Amino acid sequence: MAVATDYVSIPFWEETNPDYFVIPSKDLIQDFVNRGIEENKLLPLGIPTGKSYRQAYESSKCKEELGLEQDKKYVLILTGSMGFGKVVEMLKRLLNEIKNITFIVSCGNNIKLYENLKEIYKDNDFVIPIPFTNNLSKYMVCSEIVLSKPGGLTTTEISTLGKPFIHTMPIPGCENYNANFFSKRKMSLKCDTINEVVENTRKLLENKELQKEMIENQNRYINKNASIDIADRIIEECRGKDEYCNSRKNN
Repeated sequence: MAVATDYVSIPFWEETNPDYFVIPSKDLIQDFVNRGIEENKLLPLGIPTGKSYRQAYESSKCKEELGLEQDKKYVLILTGSMGFGKVVEMLKRLLNEIKNITFIVSCGNNIKLYENLKEIYKDNDFVIPIPFTNNLSKYMVCSEIVLSKPGGLTTTEISTLGKPFIHTMPIPGCENYNANFFSKRKMSLKCDTINEVVENTRKLLENKELQKEMIENQNRYINKNASIDIADRIIEECRGKDEYCNSRKNN
């Protein structure tokens, strides 16, 4: 069983031959069929996310645990596991044009970016750079909105948690398709430039109705129980193929 983690059929999927392809949405069935994958192999169950994105949190408790101030408003900026993007330039513009917001910047495994931001903003209380962390879901809960590069898994995690968010400039390729899928269904705001990031950040922070609409659409289009549904399907398949399962156990 192959699990697609982007909102598009990536190159060479058609050259693999699993029994089933788990895809993010029924809206993508035709895209995968067009790439030569048999429709009867497609299971539109969604992208699986970790348990930490599927549980309920209290913002006040998360802020206390993370050492954040209860009365401050936060925006979380996600740069992916490798810390990609024009982060320094984008952050400078956001700070200049959006006031009374503290920006938490997740630098992933990019230690150089983390150290650079720590040095630049060592005397600025409105920037909190953080290195790789297993608490991203809690930082999301504490934030008014999230700014994220359009990775398929991260985007799904944000939506599973139910947070209004903005897609920052996509890396050409799969990220374009991810951002387009979400923005067309009004689950996010897509940005192609830093100017758009700044304008959309201001717009989304001020527009509570837009935030609400995003969350409602995330609930409509994203299967938050994808992990459970995929696991159930695997168990069902194995129980129906005892001979196969027994051979796997013996090996």
